Amino acid sequence: MLFVDDGSRDGTFEKLKEIHKGDSRIKAVKLVENRGQQNAVYCGLCRAESELIITMDDDLQHPPELIPDLISRISGGADLVYAVSRGKERPVPLRIGTALNSLFFSLFLGKPAGLEIGSYRIFTRSLAKRIKGERRSFIYVSALVFSLKPAAEVRSFRFLKEPAASGGLTRFSFRGRMKLFSRLFWHYGPLRFLIFRKGEPFRIGEES
Repeated sequence: MLFVDDGSRDGTFEKLKEIHKGDSRIKAVKLVENRGQQNAVYCGLCRAESELIITMDDDLQHPPELIPDLISRISGGADLVYAVSRGKERPVPLRIGTALNSLFFSLFLGKPAGLEIGSYRIFTRSLAKRIKGERRSFIYVSALVFSLKPAAEVRSFRFLKEPAASGGLTRFSFRGRMKLFSRLFWHYGPLRFLIFRKGEPFRIGEES
């Protein structure tokens, strides 16, 4: 298990180092500064060494019991498989953001109709290698994948989540979702070549 500490200041990394001492299979990377979820996930993908790589949130939004299902589905020849929850209990800003993202990916990145994307997913190591080394000022992992030529084999499936597991919370407000959509458009949309800027997605401060 590889944890990416996105510049926290609450002692999280110190706790992870203690866990690592008891089990060397559990590793952690602490970033120098908070750069957002996508950069942290990208850091994890770049540092992971296994043949299959699963990205998931640490707040139980993504049920660990689905991991065998993810592994089974990618074994059928896919490069990437998404597990997505689309229950009616999801907050309105989250549903709007999902709809905008889906529209963007379909219009500008060639996402097939019916394919759904999210942050709970499994990659093959070969696919992770294909997007590794990007130096963009704005990283969005799924957009990097759908920008690849030749295209990766991507699949998705839905899962049901108990309402109690989510608590009705979301990290993004409607304004935050619109800001994200705007950044996606400018950095991965039809005008991306006009404003493409190189940058360091993440800087590692410490590892265990």
